[in-house]
Amino acid sequence: MLRTKRQWNEIIKLEKALLELFPGTTDTLLSIGEAQLASGDHESGLRTLQQVKLLNPSLSAQVDQLKANYILIDEEDELFDDLEPLDMTGPLLNALGIQSAILVDPDSAVQQSVKQVMAGAGVQDLEVFDSGQKAWDWISNGQQPSLIIMEWRTLDLTGVQFIQRVRQRLISVPIMVVSSLVSQSEVPLVKEMGVNAVVEKPFDNATLMAEIITLLQQQQYPTEQISMDRKIIQCLQLGNKVEANRLIGIYLSNPDYDDAGKRRMEAEYAFYEGHYMQSCTLASAALKQSHDSLELLNLLGKALMKLGDFESALKCMKKAQSLSPANIERACRMASLCAEMGDFEDAEDQLLQAKNLDAKNILVLEAEAQLALGSGDAERATKAMASLESLHRIVAFINNKAVALVRNNKFEEGIALYKSALEALPPPWGHAHDTVCYNLSLAHIRFSEYERALQSLEKVKSGPTTGIGKKAHSLRKKILHAQQTNTHLTISVEAKELNNPNDPKALVPEIDFAALVDGIAASQGDICCYRIFSSEGIASEESIKLFQKAPKLKQRRPAS
Repeated sequence: MLRTKRQWNEIIKLEKALLELFPGTTDTLLSIGEAQLASGDHESGLRTLQQVKLLNPSLSAQVDQLKANYILIDEEDELFDDLEPLDMTGPLLNALGIQSAILVDPDSAVQQSVKQVMAGAGVQDLEVFDSGQKAWDWISNGQQPSLIIMEWRTLDLTGVQFIQRVRQRLISVPIMVVSSLVSQSEVPLVKEMGVNAVVEKPFDNATLMAEIITLLQQQQYPTEQISMDRKIIQCLQLGNKVEANRLIGIYLSNPDYDDAGKRRMEAEYAFYEGHYMQSCTLASAALKQSHDSLELLNLLGKALMKLGDFESALKCMKKAQSLSPANIERACRMASLCAEMGDFEDAEDQLLQAKNLDAKNILVLEAEAQLALGSGDAERATKAMASLESLHRIVAFINNKAVALVRNNKFEEGIALYKSALEALPPPWGHAHDTVCYNLSLAHIRFSEYERALQSLEKVKSGPTTGIGKKAHSLRKKILHAQQTNTHLTISVEAKELNNPNDPKALVPEIDFAALVDGIAASQGDICCYRIFSSEGIASEESIKLFQKAPKLKQRRPAS
């Protein structure tokens, strides 16, 4: 209709809106270029058509035909020659729909190629770093790129270290690894960390652009099962359970997705809802019918931790670590589990493995602080905590552990943990210190030690207008009233310990976890399939012949 009426400006507006929804769609970009030419804006139209050729060289013939349709040959030659190579100083459409990107690679040739590709796609904000440490320092200062492109073997901070630090801070940013140096033992970690694509070196610009387009489209509107998995988990990690629930509904109704994957998504959702027994049951069922065991072992281990079955949880995590030995977060969890079971020697061994991977990782520092507090080593705990940006998780750990001790009639041990934490907290005193004081006061109230509870509240330095200050002031009034009326003060739901999650209500399901986990083995086939799925342009002549005889699968990349 718009074309019939030759309403070119309206077509441009409509197609630009579609391009924002479906980044990198070259048919849309081609339509915009045609409309620009038809409206008389030849310069913008030619630039847009040049972007089409860059994003999808197979459309070169259509681009040339459009130019021939709308521009006289002599005018075309003059204008087009001026734009080859593409004039980056002129206005370009942001064909990828991203605001910024970073490249981490010391190779100047790769830097130049990526700069050319991103600039041609209309992405002007590209930060380039020749080392992982420089890139991490930039991100640590609060920067949040829309896309990360990285070499695996980088200076100062390796891919193993950099990618895990990034995922701890930026859950949903898409990541592309451009490297031929990812070892087979590291491939599972790449998948665990939610890497969106792996491109082998050397590469050509057309291949790189095609992978970036697919990556961004799947990130925004996933159609592949692996992309949908990643999107749902990211929504859950970010606390967006409404969107996660919507996506799971689509996931469960898709007949192309396997049953094991569907059970896993149900198990993941149950975990984030706090239904840990249901999560265990679903994850166990999925594990029996799935080769994708790593994510399920992670989930099962976390759920068992919540249910207090530390022995089974540790078994799951040790198995997962044998499949992907470079996972820092899991090594730290295993150290925590060993400490919970009283095996401090094994806990230190697990912590040492995490340190060997990345001693400055925030999770490693937190794990060391937790082990030190548990053993009463305040000096070591202080040193570990001094490097942390936030003590929130440390305070939560202290409180959970101390509350568990107090509730199990180990009152003196719980009080000692609180006091050890107060001694170890590094200056300046702040919210973390006041939260521990408040929770210590609640522990004394449980045993009607009101004077000690008041003494602990006196150490809260936050003003009465702050959150913790208000709570401390309110609790102080309740204690004084109980003393004056000679009544017993009970801790209501509203006055429960800060940072202490709800205790799981369900019992551990009756599943033979030992037999289930023992039956899992590393699958080289999984690694091979992952490499085939993630790579292009590197097949040998023999492998190409094999692929020609293989069953036809759905096209991975949506048609442009």
